[in-house]
Amino acid sequence: MFEKQYDTQFEISYIENESKVIDNQTVVNEITGIQNLRKTLTFYPSSYAVPFGTFLGGLSGFLVKYFLLPNGNSSDFSLNKFWLPLVGAIVLALIFAALISKHDDTKKKFITVEDFAGGFFIGAIAGLFSEQIIEYLRTLVPSSKPK
Repeated sequence: MFEKQYDTQFEISYIENESKVIDNQTVVNEITGIQNLRKTLTFYPSSYAVPFGTFLGGLSGFLVKYFLLPNGNSSDFSLNKFWLPLVGAIVLALIFAALISKHDDTKKKFITVEDFAGGFFIGAIAGLFSEQIIEYLRTLVPSSKPK
């Protein structure tokens, strides 16, 4: 899994007052000290980083396609023209990210998604080209409709 390691060093200085009673008088002895601590910290990405990045990437890619590209119809928010394709683009992005996400026990040699940025990138590509991807998949899978 994608991890980041950081070497840290902390320097702690302290003053400790030690008081004793000798012959009915209080004697204060001041002790100063310095302690150095070194530690290597390892950070792992959240298990939700890839799906969340993919979700936002799919949403962003679809919205860019819908509102900014010349083929988009930015005034029609009906169920069949906006909401179903949006959900389809997000689900398609999540499926792609699940297929190519890297796990601890795999040794994939091609593209892998390891963190939020990779998930966002795959999601944005799937969101932008969701219609083309679905049309390509329809050519691979034969239709069950009678001709």
